Order: sequence, then structure tokens, then C-alpha cells
Amino acid sequence: MGDTSLEAKIRDILYTEYGVGDQYIASKEIYDKLIERGIDVPENAMADVFDSLHRSGFIKGRGKQNSEEVRRHGHWRITWVSRYTAL
Repeated sequence: MGDTSLEAKIRDILYTEYGVGDQYIASKEIYDKLIERGIDVPENAMADVFDSLHRSGFIKGRGKQNSEEVRRHGHWRITWVSRYTAL
């Protein structure tokens, strides 16, 4: 699994800034919010976090295969967020 503190920050952004239920969230938007807050995002970390959140049932969506984008922000299209995403 990815960095747990990064996962906590991503879960907080998903829950507090986007809410729960059906929607469309591009992982790049979340990446940009993390960078704006001065948070270091290691290469491939977001892909690991989104994979973990997906496997745990906290989000639905699809990751894409563009390797440059995957390394930076996971290249996910999130289509649903669980109410249990809140920490």
C-alpha cells in the first residue's frame, strides 16, 4: 500500500471537498490540491493509494494506462466516493 499519511490527505480531500456518492473526479485535480498545500507526492504514490482505496471499496472508478500520468497522479477517473471515506 502507499504512504498512509498521503492516503489520509487524499481521503480528506475526497470527503471534505467533493463529498460522497456519484460524481466525476480526475486524480489530477486531487494532485493539484496536494501540491497547492505544499505536500510532497512521491512518484507512483497516488496510483498506489487509489488502487488501495478502490480495493477497499472507498471509491469506484478506473485507472488509465498512460505511464507518465500514472507516475505523477495515478491517472484515475473516480466516479463514486463512499461515505466511509471519512477518517
